[in-house]
Amino acid sequence: MKSHRISKSSNNTSPIEPILQERGSEYGPFFTQAALVQQMKDVIRGGRSWENFRASQKEAADMILHKLSRAANGNPDNVDTWQDIVGYAQLIVKELKGE
Repeated sequence: MKSHRISKSSNNTSPIEPILQERGSEYGPFFTQAALVQQMKDVIRGGRSWENFRASQKEAADMILHKLSRAANGNPDNVDTWQDIVGYAQLIVKELKGE
């Protein structure tokens, strides 16, 4: 992901606007993505074993769903998205193996 330096804008637009535009073009409209990921989280939290998840498993699941919703709402070919999903899953595998 690109590093962005935030500075004052000379044309009265928010200095964050270019970042928001970049993210929107890659991941789709924020409000659409937000609604989608919340629906996905509602589904998984309705599972009968959700309450047995550890905090780390819940967070990894949330982040994986977040990344999947970005792919479904924006660019499904963003390699970083898929690498992030693997990374969150691998953290849980390591935890379960005691590594």
